[in-house]
Amino acid sequence: MFSNEVLIDKIEKEKLVELATEANKILEKYEYSSDYSHHTVTCMSRVKTLGKEFLQWCSFLYTKEEKKGGEE
Repeated sequence: MFSNEVLIDKIEKEKLVELATEANKILEKYEYSSDYSHHTVTCMSRVKTLGKEFLQWCSFLYTKEEKKGGEE
C-alpha cells in the first residue's frame, strides 16, 4: 500500500461491491449488441465492460480496518 493511499470504511467498501454486483447482474440479462455484423462498440458494451472493471477495482480498495503487510 502506498503511503498516500486513501482508506475507505469497510462497510462502505462492502456496499460499493454489493451495488456493483447488483448492477452487473442486471446488465448480464442484455447482449453486448443487437447486431454483431456491425463492428462497433455499443453503449451497452461499454457499460458492461466498465461495470466489471468497477467491481474489480472496488474490491481492491483499502479499508481503515485492514492492515496490509504489517503496516500501521
